[in-house]
Amino acid sequence: MALRKRMGIPIVLIALGVLAASLQTSAVSVPSSGLPLRERHGGGTQADSIAYQWNPEPFYSEYLSDVTAQGAVPYRSADILPSAFRVWEDRPVGAEDGYEGFAGSSFLWDEAIDWVEYDFQVPEEGLYEILADYYLPDREDEAVRSLEINGTVPFSEAYRIAFLGGFRDRSPEPLYNSAGDEISPSQVEVLAWRSVRLSDSQGMYDTPLRIRFSPGLNTVRIRMVEGRMRVGGVRLVAPGTIPTYEEYRKGQEGKSAAPATRVI
Repeated sequence: MALRKRMGIPIVLIALGVLAASLQTSAVSVPSSGLPLRERHGGGTQADSIAYQWNPEPFYSEYLSDVTAQGAVPYRSADILPSAFRVWEDRPVGAEDGYEGFAGSSFLWDEAIDWVEYDFQVPEEGLYEILADYYLPDREDEAVRSLEINGTVPFSEAYRIAFLGGFRDRSPEPLYNSAGDEISPSQVEVLAWRSVRLSDSQGMYDTPLRIRFSPGLNTVRIRMVEGRMRVGGVRLVAPGTIPTYEEYRKGQEGKSAAPATRVI
C-alpha cells in the first residue's frame, strides 16, 4: 500500500505537466488551413512563424481570394508614377542623380529614416503590382521593409518584404573535385541596380504580390525593418501574364530555332 502511494505521486506530477504543455500549445496555435505551406510542414525562422501566428491580418492567399471574389481584376494599362513623395519627419534624404548609372534620382535609406510614402492617382479599381528600383550597398545581403496601403497592412506577408542582392559564379567554367565530380563554384556579390516587383519574402507564391487599389488618391507607405538600400523609382504596374502553351507556340512561329540534337 505504501509503495502504491509513493508511485502515485510522480504519475500525478507527470499528468499535470502534460496538461500544462497542452494548454500552452493550444493557446498559441492557429488553424493549419490558413498557414502557408512552409509553416504547415516546417521551415522558416522562429521569428517568421511567430509573426504569422500573431498578426491579425489575413494571409495573402486569403486576401487575394477575397478581393477577386469582390470583382477586382488585374489592371491592364500603363505604369503609374507617384504624384507625391514624403519622408518621415521631413528628414533630408540627400538625393543624388545618376548614382552607379541609375537613370534618375535616388537616395540612401538607412536606419535614420523610419518610413517613406508615395501618393498615386489611380485611374481605375483593380489589382496592381508595385515595382521598385533599388541598389544594395556592399556587404548588405538584403534589406527588409514592411508595406502599408492607405494606412493599413493588407495581409500578413506585407510585414516582411525582402529586397535581395545579386550573386554570380566566381568561375565561369565548370569546376571538378579530385574524383572528377562537378562541384558548385563559390559566389561573388554583384553590385547593381535591380528593378523588382514586390513579392512574398518566403517565396510561397509564384507571382508578385497583387494589391487592390481604388480609383483616386492612394498612399503607399514603406517602413524600415532592417538593412540599408538605395531607392530609385517606385511605381504601380500591371500584373504580368503567363501565356498558354498554344500562345507560346504561335509566338515562336517563323523563328529559326533548330530541333534539339542532344539529350541532356
